[in-house]
Order: sequence, then structure tokens, then C-alpha cells
Amino acid sequence: MRPGDMIRPMQFLVPLLSTLVLATHTLGYEARALAPDQAAEDVRIFRASIERLHAGYGRYTSAEAMDAMFDDLEREAADGMTDMELYRRTSLILSRMRCDHTKAELPQAIIDYRNETPTYLPFTFKLFAGRMHVANAAEGSPLERGDEIVSINGKPTGRVLADVQRYVSVDGFTDSTARVEMEYSSEYLGDAVDHFWPFLYGWPTEWTLEVRTTAGDMETHTLAPITYGEYRVLATGGRRSFNFPETVTFDVIDGETASLSIGTFVNYRQPVAPATVFDPIFDQIAKNDIDHLILDLRNCGGGSDDVPATLTAYLTDSPVPVGKRPPWVRAKRLGDLEPFVRTWDKAAMNLPEEFFRDVGNGYFEVNVPGQAAAPVEAKTNRFDGRLTVLSSAANASGATILIALLQERYGATVVGQPTGGSAEGPTAGIMLFVDLPHSDVTVRVPVIRSWVNVDHPEPGMGVTPDIVVEPTFDDWLAGTDTVLNAAIALHDK
Repeated sequence: MRPGDMIRPMQFLVPLLSTLVLATHTLGYEARALAPDQAAEDVRIFRASIERLHAGYGRYTSAEAMDAMFDDLEREAADGMTDMELYRRTSLILSRMRCDHTKAELPQAIIDYRNETPTYLPFTFKLFAGRMHVANAAEGSPLERGDEIVSINGKPTGRVLADVQRYVSVDGFTDSTARVEMEYSSEYLGDAVDHFWPFLYGWPTEWTLEVRTTAGDMETHTLAPITYGEYRVLATGGRRSFNFPETVTFDVIDGETASLSIGTFVNYRQPVAPATVFDPIFDQIAKNDIDHLILDLRNCGGGSDDVPATLTAYLTDSPVPVGKRPPWVRAKRLGDLEPFVRTWDKAAMNLPEEFFRDVGNGYFEVNVPGQAAAPVEAKTNRFDGRLTVLSSAANASGATILIALLQERYGATVVGQPTGGSAEGPTAGIMLFVDLPHSDVTVRVPVIRSWVNVDHPEPGMGVTPDIVVEPTFDDWLAGTDTVLNAAIALHDK
């Protein structure tokens, strides 16, 4: 997906031009009607792909509860529905599965419309205690950083956030982490509020905002929507990297304490050997006699396995395997769903029967000869001082796995917020992309359930920090990094 390059006329242009810009988008995207047989077939494929292929089916939400939701959807589909309604209902059911790797992708026609048409809020936001505060506002906007958005188009913001959160997927019972995707997510076209607004309330032609300023004054502003391209500039400065080497920074803080920050483990778009990134850093750590290393993973969601596996070789003299035991799957074959499925390698769904062992409850353990991860050997320039890890609600998947291992196996002190993801092992691995032929909705279905090599994970949860530090609105507004400050203070304790 690529943002469009339309530029919204600035508010200081003549009112007539602004009126014309708004008028051209009054009708919004015209939802495409699906005949009853078309809707029914899409729902049948959707249901079968989840029930038969998803490795987390029944893990956090019972099969009985899932059956009831699918039954309701089948009854609705019997009368036909639009592509927008099918996407909304599909997203809602997937969120109830409580698997962050499981989502629905928009039909391409809606993606194209949203890339080209101004439909976005003219600001980005941060959430504190269920309240929405302006982070960055569009050029010429009367909104300022820290202003609280009290209502949007007449709807109380708290109600909007509650409505939208029902559609946001999280792992297990880590509901508090949903706010991260509410604020911004590469999984959506922007933040979850902008993403789901048209499916809940219709396409916006203008935004009427009730605002409480940082001075406590109440104001009302009616503003034009902005394009996705303009929104991305607000959200990322136009420069957000999803490649591991470009997100790594290292700083010596006070001569004895240093900070190593990693923004992502994604290392498959422009792959490099992780050691080429880490070696110079750990050479510098040794040269400077650093005895307290702060590993800042707060912006890291996960990514490739090779990055965290290599990193552990620099942090201990006895790295342990990430997996506790072989992974599980529910399906050995795609069967009649194969025509609708895309994936990185369909051969993975056609392994010989002898690679599978029935473990009951509808699962098979998978043992592929020669595919076990090679043992990680400790590096000669490894760090042997005090290790502190910074965590946040943005952590999930591979980041949570690494934090869980560092906390339990390597004695690291974790400081920050409880993470998302699963410390016991995510439902992830091979991802199937199931294309529903009539609506053009795509459903992501992970097929592997893994087991992390920790002995005491919290069921259905990520990692709970040893020292919980929740940044406040005042901290954020003042630019105070309370989590980092708490970690630095550990050096003298």
C-alpha cells in the first residue's frame, strides 16, 4: 500500500475552493453489493480457513463462542451484504480470537479510495487514561500539541475509542496494549480510529471537533479531512524505517551506563548479518568499560528470528534455544481451500505425514528433519555487566519473546510497561493469506503455535516488568523520559 500524493488545500485558501474540495467527497466510497450466493461463499471460505487452518483456534476464545459468531454471520450473508459490511464483520470476529497476527485486509478498491481521497483526521494523537490528546496537527490547524479531543462529529471521544477498540486484535488478554494500534499501526491505513471510522459511522466529509485546550478552555473547530499521504507525514515525519539496521542506535550515557536501542527485528526486506551491526557496538561497550547496558526495545514489535538470536550471543555466555519444544499446527494440508490461499511457500503445507505427531485436541506437533535452529554460540566480546531492558505496550511477537527470555533466563531487569504478545509462545510462523473471491477481503491466518523456553509465563499475557513505569500525559507533554530515567537510576542501586 502506498499513500496517494493529493495535497489538501490549506485552510488559508479561499473559502470557495475549500467548499468545492469538500463537496467532491460528499458521497464517499460506494460500497459494493454482494449477492446472497456471493456473500455466502465468502463467509464459507472465511469460516473454513479459521476453523481448519488457524493454529490458535479455540486458544483464548472457545470453539463454541466462535461457532455462534460464524452462525450469525452466515445468517446475515444469506440476505447479501456489501464489501464494507463483510470487512467490518470479518474484522470483529477475528478480533475476538485474541491473536494479534490475525487480521482482515481491506479490499483493494477501498485501499485505492483511501489513498486518493481526503478522509483522515487532521491530527495524530496519543492516548492517556482513555483520553485523546493531539500529538501533531496539520499545517494551519488551530489544534496544538496536548489539546484534548472531547468529541468527534458529535460523538464523545470515549465512546468512539470503545467502539473502535472492539475491532483491534491483541494477543491473549493484553487488552491494555490495544491503544498502541489505536494511535498508529502499519497494520492499518493509519491509526485504528481513522481506519475503522467509515465502517462504523460512514465516510466523513468534515471533522467537527470539540476541544479542551491545555489551558482548560473549550473550543469547537470544523476542519477538512486530509489525505493519507498528509497523515503519514504527521505520523512518521515521512521517514519511518521498518528495516533492522536503520533503527539501531547506541549512546554512552554517563561513562559507565550505555543505551542500545533497536526499533525493529525486521531483517527480510534488506537482510544483513546481524553480527555486522552488533559487533562494533559491543566492541565499543568493552572498550569503554560499560558495566550497565540499557537495551531499549520500547518501539520494537518483532520481526525476524535471526536478530534476537544473534543478540543473545552478546548478552550471555550460555545462550539457550528460543523454543521449548517443537511447534504445533492444526492443519497438515490446505485441501479445498488451496485455490484461495497465498503464502510464502505452499510446500510447507504439504510436508510428509511422518513429520507430524498427533498430540490431541486437534493439534499436530511438527518435526522437520534438519530444520532445528542451530545452537547460538556466545561471542568473545559479549557483555557481562548489568542488563536492563526497557519494555512497552508496543512490544509483541518476537520482541516479547526476547524480553521474556532475558528476564527469566538471563537475569535482566525489565523496566517500563507490560508488553503485548505472548510470553508462552505466539500463534504466528507461516502466514496464510486467504482471499475471499467476491468481496476482495483478505484474511491473514497464522498456522504455527510456538512454545517459548521460559518456565513461568503468565497465561494469555506478555511480560510484566520488574519495575512498572507508566508515562503520564504530563511526562509526554514535557518530553520527560521517565522510563529511561528509572533505568539509569538502577546503576547506583
